[in-house]
Amino acid sequence: MNGATAPAEGVATDMRMGSFLASLWFAVALAVLPAVAQQSPRPQWSRIASESPTAAEGVLAFDLSAARGQWKALRLEIKGGDLTVTKIEIHYVGGARYTETRLIALLEGERTRPLDPGPDRFIDRVLVRYRKDAAAKGNVAVELWGQQSSVGAGAERGSLAPSSPAVAAQPASREVLIGMQRIIPGADGFDVGEVGRFARLRLKAHDTDVHVERVGVIYADGTTENFALDVRLAAGAVGPWIDVRSDRFIRRVEPVYKSRPGLRAVARVELTGELAPDWLGPRGPGRDFNGGWVLLGAQTAGFVGFDRDLIPVGTNEGGFRNLRVSVRDRAVTLEQLVVVYASGGPQIIRLGQRIDAGGSLGPVALDPERPILEIRARYRSRYLDRRASGWRPAIVEVWGQH
Repeated sequence: MNGATAPAEGVATDMRMGSFLASLWFAVALAVLPAVAQQSPRPQWSRIASESPTAAEGVLAFDLSAARGQWKALRLEIKGGDLTVTKIEIHYVGGARYTETRLIALLEGERTRPLDPGPDRFIDRVLVRYRKDAAAKGNVAVELWGQQSSVGAGAERGSLAPSSPAVAAQPASREVLIGMQRIIPGADGFDVGEVGRFARLRLKAHDTDVHVERVGVIYADGTTENFALDVRLAAGAVGPWIDVRSDRFIRRVEPVYKSRPGLRAVARVELTGELAPDWLGPRGPGRDFNGGWVLLGAQTAGFVGFDRDLIPVGTNEGGFRNLRVSVRDRAVTLEQLVVVYASGGPQIIRLGQRIDAGGSLGPVALDPERPILEIRARYRSRYLDRRASGWRPAIVEVWGQH
């Protein structure tokens, strides 16, 4: 008998032990899970600000320089009517910038997907370029929402010295567009030349993600520098600044990208540079090259329709007597330029002229007493241009002469 009942007793013992372990696991879970949830709450969305567009098209500016906390992502919500967003820029503390250039048609009550999701970051400002339908009714409001973690919500910025109105009106950098390339074998470098001397450089990805392993810089005197980055850039994102030697010209910049087998999309990469601090000055070294002309800013021109673009101008003290527009890679039709000064009204230059690739228009007389903040241009690339440089859109350069 004892031999017959032993297995049943063993099974009962195992069942009791299993029931005990299950109860113990459940009790531990009840004790631990609330603590974990309390330590890592889910990031929350909250409304930051609201702006109402008054013109048919324009730019809404959200100033977050005094806002408390860091943000993991942003989004836009539309109230009271319909709106088309054409460009969004997020400017972070430290100079990083996220740009999204695409048409986003938002109906009343709709919202965008999260913009540039990532780690907690301080944000200085958000610029939203929009266009309203002429037949649209109602008072449209654009709400800016942000996602914050509990840690990010409590983060505080370092103390910043207040800026005078005159300084605040100046651009924050001397960044200008140098060139754009597709990532294809044998064409991954940027020829720079004597367009200016740069203090630092950075790359921006277009169309798809790009992984930059390193960047080689070849100077005009033959010396070279190599910078290890190992950074992945999402489409529309800019990379970290690369500090270079500002006492000499750069002949060529050669990024090295990490291969992505199976990727069908062709990425485009843009190279921008921040001019040396004294390059644009009335007595700066820029006057000794290019016949005294210095590059103020540059921008790419779209193929379809007329683009209305802002061409950022490097920080300057004014003193420019003349302006010249030069075009690279493809012909453009240039309709109008608006020179926006740091004070007083703008200068409107109506043109309506074609400029071939490699050609220029000007000089146009400027007011030398006023620093230039930015230049607004209306132009388009000539799609049917047999002399164009392959796939590239035109690069429109604005030069100034002291």
